[in-house]
Amino acid sequence: MTFQFPIATFRPVSNARQQIVALFPDFGNAAQFQIIQTLQGMQESGWFDQLAGLKLIVPVGDIAEIPADLGQRLPASKLHLLFDEQQCLQADHQARLRHLRSEGLSFMVMPSDAQAEWDGAQNLCYSLQEVLPTGARIRVSGLHRGIHLASGIADSAVFEQMKACGFQWFEGSYPYVPVSAQSQADQSARTRLLKLLGLVARDADTRELEELFRQDPNLSFLLFKLVSSAAFAQMTKVSSLNQAIALIGRRQLQRWLQLLLYASQANQPGSLHPLMPRAAFRAAMMEALVLRSGGSRDAGDSAFMTGMFSLLDVLFGTELEKVLTPLHLEDDVLNALMRREGLLGECLQIAAHADRRWNPHIAQLLQQRELDSTAYYESVQSAFQWVNQVCKEL
Repeated sequence: MTFQFPIATFRPVSNARQQIVALFPDFGNAAQFQIIQTLQGMQESGWFDQLAGLKLIVPVGDIAEIPADLGQRLPASKLHLLFDEQQCLQADHQARLRHLRSEGLSFMVMPSDAQAEWDGAQNLCYSLQEVLPTGARIRVSGLHRGIHLASGIADSAVFEQMKACGFQWFEGSYPYVPVSAQSQADQSARTRLLKLLGLVARDADTRELEELFRQDPNLSFLLFKLVSSAAFAQMTKVSSLNQAIALIGRRQLQRWLQLLLYASQANQPGSLHPLMPRAAFRAAMMEALVLRSGGSRDAGDSAFMTGMFSLLDVLFGTELEKVLTPLHLEDDVLNALMRREGLLGECLQIAAHADRRWNPHIAQLLQQRELDSTAYYESVQSAFQWVNQVCKEL
């Protein structure tokens, strides 16, 4: 199978509350004209329209190769062009950037030792593959109106340091690094959620579900909040846990409980757990891939569950097999989670690559599933659209 467009991966960029605010596409070794062609194809398919509120941070290798009419080809308000500040030392490059800015495009600059004397570097991007350069904090704090990105954050300690330095946007592998000290409250709440998921999986009586909800006032409150939301708005007022469970339905209840596993941290009030958007993306991405492979609705549900559970070992800081034991999962789900086998296992590998740094293996996996670039980009778009929605609601 050949792909009409090169395959990119999309690293999420989050704000301090761990809500996704932008995507950082990584096209591997694709040429700049191929990247622009791909973005145009995405624009023509309505890709950008479905991701309201999310920016795309597009790396630029050579400012001279940016088409002068780029603002007409692509949705300028949804892009940040990212380039090395060294390029801005050239007068002709600055002229090109001033023209593009007049077309509505905005820029994000990777600072260099030789700071360019121009007025376009309002948004900064520092890569933390090495130590944050001396003077970075002063420069970030001096640009009050800019949005500044710290990229390549390795763990939660570095994340906190970057917040203190004045960065507002964050990207890196830090969500996947287990936090050693989890509060007892977090652990107890997640244990109850796992028990509830086990009951739902074996279609237990509503009274058993209700009994566990009664043990956790916060969980009961969240259930009532959900059924009172716009998505479940009813003319009838909800007066009991039994009624709330009936209104939401078992399928939606199961998905909601899976999300809640990742939804909060006791030591970070008002913030999502960093793993939550990543687990939600894997779940929605896997469901989209399975459905595009001809799978049924039940197969889509299994794919969603597999993606959501694939990060429980990181969340709980223990072996995945130990966490999954109480859930009585089907063999195809277990084989995918433990050994990356079968249809679900292949889709899990694709989803696990899709929001990380570019890896050529993702193209091979898509070929095995006979999924072209159109199906892939549609799956990515629908997954991030869903993640964007649930992150705002939680």
